[in-house]
Amino acid sequence: KKKKKKKKKKKKKKKKKKKKKKKKKKKKKKKKKKKKKKKKKKKKKKKKKKKKKKKKKKKKKKKKKKKKKKKKKKKKKKKKKKKKKKKKKKKKKKKKKKKKKKKKKKKKKNRLSDCSISEEGYKALSSALRSNPSHLIELDLTGNDPGPSGVKQLSDLLQDGLCSLKTIRFLKSPTAEEACEYLTGVLGKSPLLLKELDLSEDKLGDLDGEKLSALLMDSHSKLEKIILNNCELTEKSCSVLATVLSSKTILKEMNLNNSRLLDSGVKEICEGLKNPVCELKILK
Repeated sequence: KKKKKKKKKKKKKKKKKKKKKKKKKKKKKKKKKKKKKKKKKKKKKKKKKKKKKKKKKKKKKKKKKKKKKKKKKKKKKKKKKKKKKKKKKKKKKKKKKKKKKKKKKKKKKNRLSDCSISEEGYKALSSALRSNPSHLIELDLTGNDPGPSGVKQLSDLLQDGLCSLKTIRFLKSPTAEEACEYLTGVLGKSPLLLKELDLSEDKLGDLDGEKLSALLMDSHSKLEKIILNNCELTEKSCSVLATVLSSKTILKEMNLNNSRLLDSGVKEICEGLKNPVCELKILK
């Protein structure tokens, strides 16, 4: 019996010990779990803090960038304003210079239009400008009658190297003046000095028929013969020629060979020939 009792006691003790051990193990496990949870929480907190810090840094960087951009924009604006001011100043200076130049040019222009100056007056003018070369650039002699000798002297004066004159105006209309300038460039001579004008094979170029007619109708023109072969004249150009024929001109011969005038063009020219003022003797 005693032995049995002892055995029972031992068993009980063992059971108790086992239970205690189990409890201890459970406690340890719980502690470990708690520790793990705490660690995880700490890690999460750290991560959150890091993220927050990163966000803050990014925000700061963005702010800095924005500030820099603003500064750059301000600088650019300032530079643009300075440039604009400089440009305005330059423009003002240029305008002032132009005004001064215009004033000077005005001083260098001489106008003697409609003063009834004849050949003798033109001779005196050309000799005076040759003997004492002045600062004159432009001479306006419109509405006067220079005659052939006067025109020759003036054109010679323009070709003279000592004379500062660049333009002399003595034709009635600006269109005639343009035609005269163009033809002097093409022919190398002033058409006012010629009695025969050959513009065949499309030597007319950019010269308009109206300008040519204005030149032919001018009282300074001494042209007696005009040749317009192979010039592809149209109906409009024929009507212009008709107006020339019906006005007071010295034209005595006109050559229009190899031009496609057609019936309408011929009719236009015939109307000009009907005029009693027309002095044309030869028409080809």
